[in-house]
Amino acid sequence: MKKEFKYVGRTFPPDHGVRKVTGDLDYCCDVKMPNMLYAKLLLSPIPHGIVKQINTSRAEKVPGVIKIFSHFNSPNKMFSTYRIIPGQQMCFEDETLFAERVKYVGDRVAAVVATSLAAAREAVSLIDIEYEELPALLTPEEALNNREVKIQPRGNVVHEYVVDVGDVPPTTEDCITMESETQTQRIHHAAIEPHGCIAYYDTAGKLTIWTPTQSVYGVRTVVAELFDMNYSDVRVIKLPIGGSFGGKQEFLFEPVTSFMAMETKRPVKLILDREECIIHTRVRPPVKTRIKTTVTKSGKLLELIADSTLDSGAYAGASPDYVATLSQKVCKLYRIPHYRHSGRAVYTNTVRSGGSRGWGAPEIITAVEIHMDQLAKKLGMDPVEFRLQNLVHPYDMDPVVQLSLGDARVIECLQKGAEAFRW
Repeated sequence: MKKEFKYVGRTFPPDHGVRKVTGDLDYCCDVKMPNMLYAKLLLSPIPHGIVKQINTSRAEKVPGVIKIFSHFNSPNKMFSTYRIIPGQQMCFEDETLFAERVKYVGDRVAAVVATSLAAAREAVSLIDIEYEELPALLTPEEALNNREVKIQPRGNVVHEYVVDVGDVPPTTEDCITMESETQTQRIHHAAIEPHGCIAYYDTAGKLTIWTPTQSVYGVRTVVAELFDMNYSDVRVIKLPIGGSFGGKQEFLFEPVTSFMAMETKRPVKLILDREECIIHTRVRPPVKTRIKTTVTKSGKLLELIADSTLDSGAYAGASPDYVATLSQKVCKLYRIPHYRHSGRAVYTNTVRSGGSRGWGAPEIITAVEIHMDQLAKKLGMDPVEFRLQNLVHPYDMDPVVQLSLGDARVIECLQKGAEAFRW
């Protein structure tokens, strides 16, 4: 007799679509709580410098202002916005709640907490700050070539990662080589919903955070470790996400909002405006990639050597992991007897980079595919036919991660695509 299950084998139409189009779904900006306070950030107008003095006397006179925070009255403990689990590798603790030394236009300098958003905005505009400006390194090339200016104490190179698999092919007269260089650009996620969160620290010492994050456990890990709390004392409630595309994967605002809630003992809400979202959050990292290939005159790939430099911005975040992931993409698409990729993430005095859709694939595959088109042209071959000679087959072994690619029908996809668009 067939067993009837409560959920298995049944259809449950999602209700969030109707709630979204009717305006019935509450996002972070819609949430209201009794006795709630509103926070506004003051962001650095310079790319690199030291905060010498902060004068808040005028701001404190604004009616409704509860407290003003900066590095002068907040913890200076370093943390990583990318840590998801305790002991996670490639997480560099290189930032504080508020910067004493600002590292990009948009770095957090101070925050006002007030009984209304209008009061918080007015107070922020009245804070006077004295900066000692420092030389700014705005590109990875500048950061790598300048040994005197260090954006972070550990130096300007965040992380390096090398992949080298297969055997170097012998050089013969039947082989040709080609080199190319490609630069992908910095791109903001531009989700419709702005970034923000709400935090409340109750009288029992329990912290609750409401946030449209992609990782509730990551928020808990970062916040609990930053404030030396038990994980069980930090509760994270995931709110509906009005778009992320990777931009809400890291934890930029939950730590600072939690701190302000702990200090005021009231719910604190922080919502960024569009300008703040663009200059203060995360972007797809700019990546410059140089590629050199060796190929037979008949079009068979023998070797691909790539070198990528990723602009991490002022903080590490996900950049070290991004470089490692980026380097592992190429052999999932092409059969390459010898593949080597050298990658590095570099600090610059620019907006911080982070995770974005594709996680490294758009950056490296853009460079590779442009190179393949140029290589096919140099060989006098049709670019589709050239690729058909070199694409992976079903159940090929990925030499980088040593796992099967499964039923990867890349060749069949290209053939059907070429037929469909009448190549």
